[in-house]
Amino acid sequence: MPTACSRIVAPFGLCLLCLNVLANEPPRVVTLAPHLTELVYAIQAEDLLVGVVEYSDFPPAAQSLPRIGDAFRFDMERILNLDADIALAWAGGTPRRVADDLTRLGIEVYWLETRRMADLPKALRGLGQRLSMADAGQAAARQFEEELGKLRQRHAGLENERRVFYQISRRPLYTLGGAHIFNDALSVCAMVNVFVDLPAEAAVVSREAVIDAQPDLILGSDPISTLAADWQTPGFRSLIQVEVQTIDPDLLTRPSPRILDGIRELCELRAP
Repeated sequence: MPTACSRIVAPFGLCLLCLNVLANEPPRVVTLAPHLTELVYAIQAEDLLVGVVEYSDFPPAAQSLPRIGDAFRFDMERILNLDADIALAWAGGTPRRVADDLTRLGIEVYWLETRRMADLPKALRGLGQRLSMADAGQAAARQFEEELGKLRQRHAGLENERRVFYQISRRPLYTLGGAHIFNDALSVCAMVNVFVDLPAEAAVVSREAVIDAQPDLILGSDPISTLAADWQTPGFRSLIQVEVQTIDPDLLTRPSPRILDGIRELCELRAP
């Protein structure tokens, strides 16, 4: 298997000497999903970042970093030109073929799983270890666990579980399934995803399926007036009585420490 120290530069057939490895210099890192960029910043390893994907917009400083593609299409030549050593990949999101291509180019692919709330502190600790930032990774993980614990304790007395439909997009009508961390966020606030039984992280559903599920609350990123027009308009098969609320999608769909802010907003919707 090729390594970062055995890349061949065509057409000269020369072996690159990975001076940063030989000199024990810090690795050069690219991220293959926006939330992975946030994890790097969370452990204060942002100085190692040399490239990120589109929509890596938090924290604001990440917006100035070179772009290497989006979640599914990557510029391999750009990644090589950035002399990346490690690519952080999203387990369940980054296509396997992309990881295989990077490996063939001599770039290490480090997978991070963030499907459940418990995965986040594990990811922070593991990333800290891999990037030689173990103390920072441990500190970030511990802070996340402590804040999540406080939120769970604060809202432990909530009753009357609310059924939620989360609208990612209107056309097609996309929502989140049972494999997404969003479900763990809902549970803190005594809420449940009406499509929790869907095995995928995200899926297209029909309007009729949403109406049949009878949600108590519809969440989306569109303005409340738009959501209300979509779902509360009198007529055939509508949800006249359903509550609609707008929420920042990045706070719920990106598995990063910011999901705690999303939980706070969700639980505020339960306030009397």
